[in-house]
Amino acid sequence: MHIYPEDVAEAILFFVSDRSAKTTGNMLNVDGGVSAAFPR
Repeated sequence: MHIYPEDVAEAILFFVSDRSAKTTGNMLNVDGGVSAAFPR
């Protein structure tokens, strides 16, 4: 699975939107389900 700039942009838009207003200290992985891409 490929990750495109649009995928990252959607994640950023989520964090700057009202939909994330009640979240704190979260990390949203945009990795297409590839567990090896998870930050350590």
